[in-house]
Formats: sequence, structure tokens, C-alpha cells
Amino acid sequence: MKTKLLFVLLFASLLSESMAVTYVNLWIPPALSGPTFSLNLHVTNKYYFAGSNTVTYTYNNADFWGPTLFMTNGDTVQIYLTNNLPDTTTTHWHGFHIPAIMDGGPHEIIPSGTVWTPTFTVLNRAATYWYHPHLHTMTQNHLGHGAGGLIIVKDAQESALALPRTYAVDDIPLVLTSRRFYTTAQNLNQFNVTNGAAGSAYGDYELVNGVMNIGTTNVQVMLPQQYVRLRILNAEIERVYNLGLGNNATFYVIGTDGGLVNAPIAVTRVVLAPGERIELLLNLASSAVGSSLDLKAYNSNASLGTTLSFSYPGGEPNTTGQFGSLLNNSDFQILHIVVTNQTANPILTLPTVLTTNAFWTAGDVSNTRNVAITGGFPGTLFTFDNNLFSINLINQNLGYNAVEKWVITLR
Repeated sequence: MKTKLLFVLLFASLLSESMAVTYVNLWIPPALSGPTFSLNLHVTNKYYFAGSNTVTYTYNNADFWGPTLFMTNGDTVQIYLTNNLPDTTTTHWHGFHIPAIMDGGPHEIIPSGTVWTPTFTVLNRAATYWYHPHLHTMTQNHLGHGAGGLIIVKDAQESALALPRTYAVDDIPLVLTSRRFYTTAQNLNQFNVTNGAAGSAYGDYELVNGVMNIGTTNVQVMLPQQYVRLRILNAEIERVYNLGLGNNATFYVIGTDGGLVNAPIAVTRVVLAPGERIELLLNLASSAVGSSLDLKAYNSNASLGTTLSFSYPGGEPNTTGQFGSLLNNSDFQILHIVVTNQTANPILTLPTVLTTNAFWTAGDVSNTRNVAITGGFPGTLFTFDNNLFSINLINQNLGYNAVEKWVITLR
């Protein structure tokens, strides 16, 4: 009996050791300050699995993702962007209020081997924005290979607040996405970023700033014992995240795509759709140095509840196929946070007021448009007012700075 008990204990100990969690440090993109920026979009590679490195695209010198650009409201910026990809591409300044010719959408193509030199005045308020390729039919491929970067806009109002803003110390950028890898010899360890049925709307492994969570290996970051700011971008193709802390602690929303909210909003979960950004404050001031907590995606039907789980992107039960994923309909790890010593000038108090937003009212509306969306289900294409997208067709013309009411109907 003693021999059997000893064997069971030994087996349990070995099993526990084999399942022990290991950690890999979060990579934080380097910062570039304006008003002049030079960006080089090119092909490189990154190690994820043994056997073959993964081909990736990046801006400047990283192996996945590009530098964070710091801009100031009111400045006129000049960008020199060299396309060293083997493909034509574009680079779009996502969320910026700028002239269409500088926007970097599908019409502003950059042929391979050429330089694009957009210049514009920064009209946006302080917030987190981003840039990425936006070539028609190739956005998923180029972005999926890792081409993208964050933009942090500063302004006088935000700068006057007592908020964490020491980049990479108490102000941390987090780019969330996932990837599926080919396992065949011909494309071993390469990203599956193909459009359509042969491709994948969702990845199988979570990446945070390009660093992968896989199995018992988790991405981690050291953060000081004080309020810290997380600037989070959902850079997925389709997956939505329902974010929360592993201990169900309260955290605070201080900013969204358009800038600061009026006052910090206390939450235990926050939903983030593709392309969306959010700024959060975590209070680590009362956490012991050396303690830890986890940022997770609560994406299982059990966590989402009946309301959110209905047609939730990434909630499908499939594990394979175009809309399948090993992460689908599950709660999964994003970031392990370890608490370290305070900085020299820590933020220890939560602001009560951030800004006063003035929202449009019905009295500001100068025109109303009705738009019907049809299709978009598997095997069908989206149409707007029964018109398929055409890059050579302008469907709507709007006045500059006009305030319109759009009534969108799903049919």
C-alpha cells in the first residue's frame, strides 16, 4: 500500500513539474517622436516554432509590428514611407481626421520600391490610434504578416492630468491578435493569412505585441506598484475580446477610440471589437511586490452569458476550418502581470474628472441617410443598398464637417 501511495505521489509530482508555467517577456515596440517620421515597410522573419522561421512584415527594425509614433495635436507631420515589400500596398492612419488623399486607404497605393510622402496636420484629440496596410483584397494578408503600428496622440488637456504616461514603464501598449500556422512541409510554420474559405478568420494561438502564448508558456510583463495604463488594440481580423482580470478585480476605462471619457468608468469586463482601442487603468498600488495577476479573454459561452454569446465572433464551436480556432468558445490567457517596485514619481490616485465631452444632438443634424445592408453570411457577400463594393465607385458624397444621421437596416 505504501509503495502504491509513493508511486502516486511521485507521478503527481512529475505531472505537476511537466505542466509548470514558464514565461516569456512582453516585447514593447520602440517609440518614434515627430513631427517627421521615416518608416520602412519590409519583409523579415520571426522564430515561433522549430524547423522554419515564420515570414513576417514589419515597419523599420522589428520582426513583427512597427514602432509607436508619438504625435501632438496641432502639429504638421511629415512621413516618408518606403515600401520594400514585394507587393503594392498602402498605409492607413486609422482613426485620423485628415484629407482623403493622405488617408492611406485602398486608393492611395504605394508600388513596391517607391516612397510615399504624406503630410497632414494632427486634428485628433489625445488617444490611441494605429496605422496598417489597407490595400483592397490584401489587407488581411499584409496585416496578418505583422505590418502595423500604434500612434499615440498627445494634447494639452490630457497632458495636464495626473495619469501614467511613461511609455514602456507605466504606460503599456498591447496589440492583441492570433494566428494559425501551416504545418505542411511546403509552408511549415508560416501564417495562414489567406482570404476566403482556404484561410482562417481566427488564429489558434494568442499573440501579444507579436509574442505568443502557447500551452504552458505565457507572455509576462513587470509593472510597478501603482496605477498603470494599458493601451489595448484589437488587431484581429474578426475575433472580439471580452477582457477581464483573472481575480475579477475592478479596473477603469479612461479612453476609447475618440479620446478620454468624462470620468473613469469602473468595470470588471470590457468588450473590444476588431480595430477598436481602449485605454485602461489598473490599480496595483495595494498589490504586494512580487505578486501577480492575469489579463484574460473571457470568450467562452459560460463567461459571455446568453446575451453576448449570441453570434459572438470567436464564439463558434469549430476548432478547424475558416471560422474555427483552438481558442474559439474558450477563456484564454493574454498577459501575466508581475508587480514590481514603484517608480520615482508614481501615480497613486485615480482622477475623478478627465474631460467634458460635448456630444452632437438631433439639432446638429443637417441630413439623414437610410442605408440597407444585406448578405455577409457564409457564402454571400455584403452589399450596401444592394451594391457590391467597387473601388472605382463613390456611393455617397458628404459635406466636409457635416453632421449626418445614418439609419442602418440589416436585411
